[in-house]
Amino acid sequence: MSKCPFSMRTHFPPEGELIAKRWEMQSLKGKTFVFWGEGELGDEIMFAQLAHLFKQHLGVSKLIVVAQSKNVALLSSHPDIDLVVDGAQWKQTLPECDYWEFLHGLLARFNQPFEQLLKQSLYLFASEQKKAAAAKYFP
Repeated sequence: MSKCPFSMRTHFPPEGELIAKRWEMQSLKGKTFVFWGEGELGDEIMFAQLAHLFKQHLGVSKLIVVAQSKNVALLSSHPDIDLVVDGAQWKQTLPECDYWEFLHGLLARFNQPFEQLLKQSLYLFASEQKKAAAAKYFP
């Protein structure tokens, strides 16, 4: 694993007891797993595609994403993501979990490139309210 300080990877670095729960390829069947946001907004959106793999094929019972504030509503629309936690408030709102991993760290755990990992192609959706608000721009 990278020796890069967590504070250089994310705006909201994990700390305390959580550090010991970093995923080391243990079985995820029936476990609560956290995708830990890092990078920019687009990284969080791109890696959300892997939620389907973790929930439907690796057996995660509850999938949580710690994300930047701007992505919380959008990522909450993913059918395989159970909870999205605002990274700015993770210390107050993150429930107990079994394991976690940084988004880019997920790739180091698999033998296939991202393009070959099982993903769901339609995975994020706009709320009905947002669709209605945007409709006036697209007659």
